[in-house]
This record gives sequence, structure tokens and C-alpha cells, in this order.
Amino acid sequence: MICCLVLVRPVSALLLMDTHGYMNILGHVSGFEKTNSMNPGYRFEFLALTDIYQFNALYCGLLLGNRTMIMSPKAGGEFRLDQIKYTLSPVLRYEFKQWMVQTSYHHEAFRRISAPNLTGPVWLNSLQLSAGTKGSYYLYLREEYQRASNRFISDVDANLTVSYFLHGKESIWVAKNHNYAYQMNSRVRYHIATFYEWAYWTSAEFSVWQLQDQTYEDRLALRFNIFRKGLGKFVGFYYSYTVKDSYTLDNESHLGALGVQIFF
Repeated sequence: MICCLVLVRPVSALLLMDTHGYMNILGHVSGFEKTNSMNPGYRFEFLALTDIYQFNALYCGLLLGNRTMIMSPKAGGEFRLDQIKYTLSPVLRYEFKQWMVQTSYHHEAFRRISAPNLTGPVWLNSLQLSAGTKGSYYLYLREEYQRASNRFISDVDANLTVSYFLHGKESIWVAKNHNYAYQMNSRVRYHIATFYEWAYWTSAEFSVWQLQDQTYEDRLALRFNIFRKGLGKFVGFYYSYTVKDSYTLDNESHLGALGVQIFF
């Protein structure tokens, strides 16, 4: 009887090896003094999620990312590599018709280059759980606009991610050189319109970190995007402004930036 139920139930299992992601480069253009100190400078970011295996609506994959931060020079000086961050995470994702749930063991590391760091890199290993509408994730952002043409959209997508940082005997699998306990990140994306080959949307992202001593750090960033639709790529420009930021590992408080981004 069990064998009959297994045979009757529709099952879809595939070895995919499909990769989705984005890359961007931005330069800070406002919110800092340019005369007597190093400027916040430029950032290059790359993120790729490879879906390795699919079983019905469940996807198993691997997330790989890198962010490189370069400080602008003083007058007559040279550019200086400031900090490197990398991400490596196994990911499980379950998709419904309009929204999705995702969980991962999230390994993230910061390494400071421009200043002495006697304690070594910071490892932010955490268990993450995320849920939201598909249009709030980069995986389905391009598809949201492929279905619409020459009209105002006026639609909202959102997601929420909660992280629990692992602490214990220091190793590559748990936290190292930091005392963060929890993180909450939320994103709201407002789809404005699409006219001809161009798509317009804004987004707001709010993050909160709780430390082990019960203190908090937070960040609020706003972004306006103009992207050109394409069959294989989604390329465009954006302006971002960080309204507030008290995150000590990567602070962009009151900085405005112009960027170029490619979704693939």
C-alpha cells in the first residue's frame, strides 16, 4: 500500500546547477568631508546562489558572496583597500505560488586590511530563517517586471529575516571576535512602474542587531532604482542613502551613494 501511494503521488526531483545572483559597484557621493581624511570610497559586491537540487518545491543550494571596500585617497594620495567580507552558506528554500521560505547556516566573515587587527577576522556564523513574497528577493525581481509593460504597477513586496548567532568554543563553525546575539533584517520593495524597457522601484531596508549585553545597533537605508529589462540580464542604476547606521562592523551612516548593478 505504501509503495502504491509513493507511485501515485507526483514527484519532481531534478539536479539543477542553476545560478542566480547579482554584482554591483557603488561610490559614495555625499555625507562626508572630503578635505582632511580618507573618504568612505567605493564598494564592489558579488553574490551568487547555485540551486543544486530540487525536490518538488524544495530547493537545495549554496550561497557564495564577496564584498570589497576601497577607501578613497586624500589629495594626492592613493586608493587603499579597507575591508573584505565573504559569505558562504548552504541554503534550503521552499517556494509557494506567491511567497517563499528560506533557511540557511550562514557563514559571514569580515577581514580588516587598512588597520592592524590583532584578533584576526570576525566570523558571524548564524542560523537564519527568512520568509517573504517572491518579488522582495533578487531571485524573482526580474520576473516581476517581465510580466508587466508600459503601466504603473503600484505593488509592494516584503520579507523578514531572523538570525541567531552561534557562540561557543571558537572555531570556523561558530562566532569569533564579536558578541552579537541576534539579527533581524526586513526589506520592503515598492514597484512603481515599467515603461518601454525601463523599470522603476524603491526599497527600504531596516536591520537590528542585539548584542549579548542586551544593547542594540540598527541601520535604515533607502534606495531608488532605474533598471533596463533584458532577456538574460537585468542592468541598471541606483541611488542609496543610509538614514541611520550604528552597526560597528560596517558603518555607512548618512552616506549617499550611486551604483551600477547587474542581476543574472
